[in-house]
Amino acid sequence: MGHCRFSDVRVNEHPLFDGSIGKLRGLMEHDDSVDLHHWFEKKNRYTTMEAISRFEGHALAVEPRVFGTPLERRMFLEGLLPHIPLRYQMQWLHEVLVRGAWRSGRLGLRWVQQRVQVRRQIELKYEEMKHTGLLPFMRDGQKRDYAPRLSGTEAPKRFRALDSQSS
Repeated sequence: MGHCRFSDVRVNEHPLFDGSIGKLRGLMEHDDSVDLHHWFEKKNRYTTMEAISRFEGHALAVEPRVFGTPLERRMFLEGLLPHIPLRYQMQWLHEVLVRGAWRSGRLGLRWVQQRVQVRRQIELKYEEMKHTGLLPFMRDGQKRDYAPRLSGTEAPKRFRALDSQSS
């Protein structure tokens, strides 16, 4: 018997196991959004948190390794992807052909299109932060606490600086 804990990252935490891992039999559903409006809002928050983490130089979920565990290999690819030409097309092909999204027909292809768009949003937001040197400015009185884990990081200080500049 082993133990499980979760990686300490802002978004997309990964289970980290000490022990053997088995396979589930049957179907496991992940109903994480009630509708597309909720999904888009959530992805907008998540992509912002991912971009902030990258901008502030936070570590990935685990140490990236080419010949490590599946999660370590994935983190290696995550660090490499922004530098690969045609990465969006490669992700699309991977999702459709390797992961089998084609089996779901038009719905599967639309899902893949949105997954690719999420990666693009992270990169665009990161590039904007790099260009301006600032974190995103939230309008219409929205709170600037993208996630509770932002407290204790540089993000709240930058948000307060933006608030005082806009007053």
